[in-house]
Amino acid sequence: LDMMKHLLLLGALSVFLVASAPETRKRGVVQMETRRHPSHEETLITEGRFDELVALRNMKTAPQKNAQAVHQQPLKAYSDSIYVGEIKIGTPPQTFYVLIDTGSTDLWVVGTACKKESEENCKGQPSSGYAKHRFNGDASSTFSNASYISLHLDCDLSGCDPDHILEAWVVYDVLDLSGLKFATQGFGVTDVVPLTYGLQPIDGVLGLGWPAKSALEHPDPVALPKGFVPPLWNMLDQLDQPIFTVFMSRNQEQLNATSAMEGGRVTFGGFDGDNCESQINYVPINVYEYTYCNMTNSNACTHEYRTDYEYWQIKMDDFAIGNWQAHRTYSQVFIDTATPYIGCPPDELNAILTRTGASFDSMYHLYTLPCKGSKPDMVFKIGGIDYRVPAFEYVLDYGLPDGKCVLAMQGSNDKQTWYLGGPFLRQFCTVHDIGKKRIGFARSTNKDNGSGSSTSMIMLGASALLIRLYL
Repeated sequence: LDMMKHLLLLGALSVFLVASAPETRKRGVVQMETRRHPSHEETLITEGRFDELVALRNMKTAPQKNAQAVHQQPLKAYSDSIYVGEIKIGTPPQTFYVLIDTGSTDLWVVGTACKKESEENCKGQPSSGYAKHRFNGDASSTFSNASYISLHLDCDLSGCDPDHILEAWVVYDVLDLSGLKFATQGFGVTDVVPLTYGLQPIDGVLGLGWPAKSALEHPDPVALPKGFVPPLWNMLDQLDQPIFTVFMSRNQEQLNATSAMEGGRVTFGGFDGDNCESQINYVPINVYEYTYCNMTNSNACTHEYRTDYEYWQIKMDDFAIGNWQAHRTYSQVFIDTATPYIGCPPDELNAILTRTGASFDSMYHLYTLPCKGSKPDMVFKIGGIDYRVPAFEYVLDYGLPDGKCVLAMQGSNDKQTWYLGGPFLRQFCTVHDIGKKRIGFARSTNKDNGSGSSTSMIMLGASALLIRLYL
């Protein structure tokens, strides 16, 4: 699972945190605006710095030694646009810019006490043009460092080495999520930052995954008798409903921007009626279930099943593109705000490449295709409903030479796993219902960039075919 996520490129959302003393407040709904920021690799592309891009790609794909980790948390290769927002932690508040990640659980930020070998990554690589904001516990009167345990949040990609390990000290401080307050939130402060993060315009990550996936839970009953509870879970009793809604905005100006722009919204405690259609279709989330099969031997499969909820993971009934249909169900479909591409199994990727005319570009280490020409919709059948993703969502124009565009897809050696990231999430709002353990999908109010109409949802009834059209 984590192997594939490391290969995917990024799109994410953000939150505004204000540190203050705890106080009693009524239950409510909180909305946070987000902004879009180009990633380092996207900046290299749009500025025509292709030699630097190729060098970076070659470095990332070079064989590496395996690294052993104390705890594992996926590290993503951020290569597409990212959605960031301002956060503040501590007393007085210190400001950071983080992404929201439904595919991970913990909150972590970069610290001031960085190890010498990681100093440039902690400060922000000079070539990225972004100076990172770093947390200083000594400057916060509410800072607590009871356990001081070093964790390795290690990628699980084949070939990872220590350069891809993020080490975090476990600390506590006051956290205020735009009025949702918690005085002693546990989080990680890093002193070793991998190049993956050092190049990107972020200071940390706020995970919205389930508690069982926390990498900060340490088996030390003395230092951490209660373990760690993710930030949102600590604040559920302050919300009208135990839900949050994600809306990711999209227009061509934003996708081609070279500086930060407004990027969307996360609504905690309610539904985003301003940016999402009122019809919501829910499906239950799954407990963690993972099957890995060797592509050369269909009988060589490893199956792992757990009883805890770890991810915003659902089942999918089928997939189609153009005149091709998989006729297959999928048990491992992850709704991931920190993945700007769509990740899919190998057979499905081959079908997508064939029907879009895309191919792997060894220079850029990306799938590219001609920008011009019509391409078919991708159709994801979930809960008996077909969700269509038009070509203008998965064909991205970053100004490559020779009229080439980027195909927002990645594949893996896993027959069951999908990651539904930016191209899907810009078409459909997602309602994450913690209380009822389900995810709802509602049509986003993003305007289509293509010509003509687009059929976005087809509901199959017992005795009728109900078609809803969005122009």
